[in-house]
Amino acid sequence: MLVSSSGVDKSNIAPQSEGIVVLLPKNPDNSARKIRASVQDITGKNVAVIINDSCGRDDREGSVGMAIGLAGISHLEFRTQKDLFGNESNSQIALIDELAAAASILMGQADEKVPAIIVRGVQYTVDEQAEVAKILC
Repeated sequence: MLVSSSGVDKSNIAPQSEGIVVLLPKNPDNSARKIRASVQDITGKNVAVIINDSCGRDDREGSVGMAIGLAGISHLEFRTQKDLFGNESNSQIALIDELAAAASILMGQADEKVPAIIVRGVQYTVDEQAEVAKILC
């Protein structure tokens, strides 16, 4: 995976003249598990957590939000459905990346001040042993 600026972020940290940067978490899945546990303790709700970051792609210009850590949600959704013409359609959906990209649009990249997004109404498979490494090739 390519990440913008080698995973070193200097925006929205401090004035750049101070030379302060932030690195990606050492273990984003563990960070997601801790956030999930805290949310469950506070709300009593069983939730899934996806940590995302803006990542570059080697076959396209620009960056897109991608999952870099997760907890409580499967890395892939396997669906067998009928298409519009009644044909069987077997899909492997990278739902964690689709949700990360959608959240990234809402969170913004500059002064939007939206550190988290709550997504409701999405069907997903709960996975208590979730880890982002499962989706990497």
